[in-house]
Amino acid sequence: MSENEQDPIPAYKAGDKSLQNETVTRIFAHTPRKFIVFEVDKKRIGSHVAPELSDFISQVGSGLWRVRLLLRLQKRIHRSRYGAILSQVLNLYETNNLNAINDYLSVWENKILKERRIQAKLQYLVLCLLVVSVIFALALVLTYLIPTKEQVILIAWVVTCGALGGFLSVSMDINRLAIDPDTPWGLNMLLSSFRIFIAMIGSAFVYFLVQANLLLGAINDLDSPYAIFVVALVAGFSETLVPNLIKQVETSQTGEKEQETQTAVPVIKEPSTEEGET
Repeated sequence: MSENEQDPIPAYKAGDKSLQNETVTRIFAHTPRKFIVFEVDKKRIGSHVAPELSDFISQVGSGLWRVRLLLRLQKRIHRSRYGAILSQVLNLYETNNLNAINDYLSVWENKILKERRIQAKLQYLVLCLLVVSVIFALALVLTYLIPTKEQVILIAWVVTCGALGGFLSVSMDINRLAIDPDTPWGLNMLLSSFRIFIAMIGSAFVYFLVQANLLLGAINDLDSPYAIFVVALVAGFSETLVPNLIKQVETSQTGEKEQETQTAVPVIKEPSTEEGET
């Protein structure tokens, strides 16, 4: 009997040519007469399995397919990981425990999903930081280009502090954010910019309230602008501060109008019965 008939599984080594005339660049696992898992041309994972393993592969095929699909989305590391996972699954064939193998694949599936969610959150956080950095740079440019426009420069730094507050808020709540890992990069950029711009609008709104002596009017008597910067940062950080202030202003204005209306309308008393008889 020839060597090929004794072992139908090719014993590749790095640098050999596969049966499809592709260069083998890495061997993940090899069990004589059972299977071999290898990488070809640093592009894909290949494998040869013995006929008795074909039914086994079909039984765990759905789990392997899900893991491979998730790993392909990670691009750079999917080949090496999938090769290692496939090798381990084939090694577990000898245990004859299909449930344990499916559990092993489920653990990997959950792990990959968790990693992808973390990557999506980090991407969102980096994009927020990028937006804040651009706003900070613009504030610096305005400071040096128009140093005499103190009011404009002050507002620019107020909204910059608001953007910093928004970024701090996102950073602290990043674990609670539900971000889809499949969200396109451009859409994530739009969403992160929207959050920072909302923080900037909130800080500007609080600044105008202070200037109008409707909120913390004592700040206007201070010589240092740092107090308003702190207030702007808090306004950008808090997602409920500005809506609550708007409601308070609306309520106070409504109360004043009602009071003016009641004062303007004279109260007319009806004549008593006794006066009518007289």
